[in-house]
Parts: sequence; structure tokens; C-alpha cells
Amino acid sequence: MKPENPVEPFKRAVTAAVRAIARDNELPVNFGAEGTATGAGRNRLPTPSRELGQEEVAHVRGSGDALALWHRHHDNRLHALNQPKGATARAVFEAAEQARVESIGSKRMIGVSDNLDAMLEERCRARGYASVKDPGEALLPEVVALLVRERLTGKDPPAAAKPMVEFIRPWVEEKAGDDLKNLTGNITDQNAFAKMTRKLIADLDLGDEDGTESDDLEDSPDNEEEEMAEGEGEGGEGESAGQAALTGQEKATEPSDAILAAVGSGAPSWPRESGLPVAEDGFIRVGPTQQVEGLPQILAAGDVARRTDVRVRHSGVHAVYAGPVLATNLRRLIAGRSDLATYSPFGKDFYLFNTCRGTSILSYGAFGLKARWLRRLKDWLDRRWIARFSGR
Repeated sequence: MKPENPVEPFKRAVTAAVRAIARDNELPVNFGAEGTATGAGRNRLPTPSRELGQEEVAHVRGSGDALALWHRHHDNRLHALNQPKGATARAVFEAAEQARVESIGSKRMIGVSDNLDAMLEERCRARGYASVKDPGEALLPEVVALLVRERLTGKDPPAAAKPMVEFIRPWVEEKAGDDLKNLTGNITDQNAFAKMTRKLIADLDLGDEDGTESDDLEDSPDNEEEEMAEGEGEGGEGESAGQAALTGQEKATEPSDAILAAVGSGAPSWPRESGLPVAEDGFIRVGPTQQVEGLPQILAAGDVARRTDVRVRHSGVHAVYAGPVLATNLRRLIAGRSDLATYSPFGKDFYLFNTCRGTSILSYGAFGLKARWLRRLKDWLDRRWIARFSGR
């Protein structure tokens, strides 16, 4: 007789624990490589390996406990009645509900609490949250869920997710700090908790109470006409509004639906004319301290400078961070100090800009995202930045 796979007794034990916590002896529990899933006919846990290492055991147990708590403390009907319509709002709503049911078990059972902590730590590590240091990569639903968990259980976010959470925390707490506090009194009342979560979502400007977006600029025909006006061609009947054309050097015209022009930055003429050392493209050559090569008493940064030790794109983001280094080094040079500061650019360029349709577009390396909540985040970031220099 073929010996039993050592994983099978463990799977049976986890299944029994799930059914006991869920208080449902008939609850189907499956294991699959796709990971955890819950819902009608989708009660799936991650398949453990034959090695059954300690961390893996805790992760699978935690996934099982989370699934069981969802079935025991979650009502699908109430969830559907209160669920918002917007995609981001819905994701935040569901993440907060998952945090609620898991927090109930965490507060009542020490073993379950330990398993859930291990599962969460492993999930944050596997998803690479430790490397997230910019708001564009920070997943808002995940951050809100961790802040809800913190409020309900008193537990800090896992170490792997802490940088991501701390970057977004000030914005969430400024907008909806009172809502987070009020969630604690409704942990066992799903309906009341859901309504409070909807208020939190509204205060984060993720959508109003009927599920529609609440931006100042909506996708209206007026906005569309205004947006298209600049690109309109001179076509006659039958040509669509907003048709454009591109004329080349040979005067040949190529009709286009739209023309997008992206041009790089160019150096002004005065650096080369002044005799300063410049790169081939005319930008002033500087090092990590922003000092001009061969002329250490002169410093440059921003759109006139070119780093020679590392590639730094001409971007307002880099200018903003290099400027304070330049100012610091000017003061230290005047004081006769030699311990100059350096600017170490981050590996990826971060851009966040608004559109005329009430959304913002984020770009971070190869990652891109367009969302209405990003516009609110950008507004908050901009106001906080300006406040640093306005004495408020």
C-alpha cells in the first residue's frame, strides 16, 4: 500500500479547524495552487508543500482561520445592500470588511490571532510591500484594511508593510480619522460597520452615497467639447469633431484622430556661452554635491544641470530634492565646511498629474495608474508641500 502523503493529515486538521471556527461541519474546504478564495463554492486554501516548514504551516492555518471567520461573521446579503459601486470604493469596502471579521477572531482567540498575524506578514512580504516608498505603488484598499485592523485590534501593521502604510496614513487620518475611530464600536455589527465604512469612503472622496464619483469635473458633453476644441481640424462635413492633422517638412498632411507631442528638455544657451563646463547637450556638469566640475565654488541644480556620476532625468521631482542639497551646501561652503551633502536619486521616476476629467494619472517606472482618488491624493500632497513654505 502506498504511504500517505504527510501533507494530507495536515490538510485534514486544517479543514477540521476551519469548520469548527465557522460552526459549519459541512463547509467544503479545498486546497489549490491559486491561493485563498472564499465565496459560494470557492472555499480554497493554499496547497502546502511536502516540507511543511513552520512559516508555511502558520500561513496556511492563518488562511484557514480567515476563511472560517468570514463564513461565521459575514452576511452576504448585508454586504450586497451596503456595497458601493465605484471600483476603488468597493475594494476599500471589502478590505475593511475582511479586516473586521479577522479582528473579531483575533481578539477572541490567541491561537487564531497568531495564525492571522503570520499569514498577514507572509502576504505583505510576498507582495513586496517593504519596497513601496511612493504613494503610487501604495494600494489604498490594503492600507485602509491595515489601518482598520490597527484600530480594531491595537496591532501595528506588519513590518513588511509599514513603509507603505506610513506614507499614506497622514492623508487617510486627516480625511477620515474620526471614521476610523468610530469603527471600533461596531466591530460585531456588520450593518453598522458597513455604514460607517461607507462614510469613511465618502470622506476619502472615493465616491458619493449613490456610488457615483464626486469629482468637480465630470465627464460631460461640455467638457468633451472643450477638450476637443484645441485639436479640431478644418475638415468639412462628415469629419468628426476633434480631427487633427500633422504636416511634415514636405508639406504632406497626415490626418490623425489626435496628436500627442512629448518633447525633452533643452539646455539654455547661456551656460555654454559663459564658459562653464557643459555636457554635449549644453547642460552644466555637476557631481553628487551639485558642485560644478572644476569650479567647486559654483553649484547648479534643476533644468540647467547634468549629473555626470549617475543618470538623473530632468524632472521637477529631482529638482525639488536636489534644491535643498544645493542650499545646504552653499551655507556650508560659506561657513568653510567640507562635509557637503549629496543628492542620491531614487531608482524610478515618480509622476502624478491631473487630467481635465477629474482624474489623475500616476507613473512610477513601468507602473501606471489612472484613478479619481489619485486626484484627491495629489491635491493633499500639493497642499502639504506648499504649506511647508507658506508659514502655515
